[in-house]
Amino acid sequence: MREAYYKSILSQEIEWFDAVESGSLTTRMSSDISLIQDGINENAGYVLQYITTFLGGFALALIRDWRLALVVLSISPLLVASAGFMGVSVSKWTDKVQEAFAEAGAVATEVFSSMRTVMAFNAQEREIDRYSSKLGTGFKAGVKRAMMFGLGIGVLFFLIYSTYALGFWYGAKLIRDGVSTPTKVLNAFFALLIGSFSLGGAAPSISAIS
Repeated sequence: MREAYYKSILSQEIEWFDAVESGSLTTRMSSDISLIQDGINENAGYVLQYITTFLGGFALALIRDWRLALVVLSISPLLVASAGFMGVSVSKWTDKVQEAFAEAGAVATEVFSSMRTVMAFNAQEREIDRYSSKLGTGFKAGVKRAMMFGLGIGVLFFLIYSTYALGFWYGAKLIRDGVSTPTKVLNAFFALLIGSFSLGGAAPSISAIS
C-alpha cells in the first residue's frame, strides 16, 4: 500500500507539487496509511459480522411474530440514518485532523531542513508559533470529531433503547389481545434485541472504515 501511494505521488504532474507542501506528503504517507489499515483489517470483518447478526435477528423475529417485528422495524431507518450520519461526520473531521497534522509535519520538515537559516534570522519563536498553530487547528478538529462521535453514539443507543420500550409495549398488547403467545413474543423480542445491539456495536467500526 505504501508502495502504491509512493508511485501515485511520483506519477503526478509538476503543477500538483506546486500546490502541495512536500513535507506534508511524508506525514500523510504515515498517518493516512495507518487509518486505511485500521479500516480494512479487523474492522471490516466486524462490520460484516454485526450486519449479518442484525439481519439474522430481524429475519428470525419476522418468522416468530411478524407483527411485533414490523412495528419495531419501523425504527430501523432512524438507526441506520444515525449510524450513517455519525460515520460521515467523523470521517469529515478526521480528514481535517489529518490535514492539520500533515501541515504541521510540513512545517517541521521545512524548519529542520533549513535550521541554519532559522538560527541566522533568530526565527525560532516564530517557527514554534507556526507549528503550534497547525497543531492547535488539528486539536480543535479532533475535539469536534470526538463530540460528533459521542453525539452519534448517544443518539444511536437512545433509539435502540426506545426500540426495546416499543417492543415491550406492543408485545404485551399482542398477548393481552390474544393475537400472539408469550413464547412467540419473547422469541421475537430477544431476536430483535440481539439484532439492534449488533447495529450499535457496528457503529465504531463503521466510523473507522469511513
